[in-house]
Amino acid sequence: MRMLRRALVTGAACLALSATASAAAPHPMLTAKGRHTLTVSGRHFQAGERVRVVLNIPRRQVRHAHASSRGTFSVRFRGVPAGPCDGYSIVAAGSGGSRAMLARMHPDCLVR
Repeated sequence: MRMLRRALVTGAACLALSATASAAAPHPMLTAKGRHTLTVSGRHFQAGERVRVVLNIPRRQVRHAHASSRGTFSVRFRGVPAGPCDGYSIVAAGSGGSRAMLARMHPDCLVR
C-alpha cells in the first residue's frame, strides 16, 4: 500500500510539473518585413525542427528552413508585391508540431 501511495504521489507531481512547463512555453509566432523582398521570421519553434513556410498571395510560394537551437528561423521571398495594400497570409508548420500563421490586409484598402 505504501509503494502504491508513493507511486501515485510521484505520478501526480510529474503531471503537475509537465502541465506547468507546457503552459509556460510561448506559442510559435511569425513576423514579416519588407516590400519587394519579404523576410519572414519565426520564433518559439522547437529547436532544430524543419519548418515549411507557405506564402499565399495570388501565386503560392514555399520555402523551407531549420529552426535554430533557440527556435528561430528566417526565410526570404523575393519579388513579392508586399506594398501597403497588398494582402497576404503566411503559414509556417514545423516537423515537430509547431505551427503559426500571419495574415495581413490593411483595412483602408478593403473594397467597400
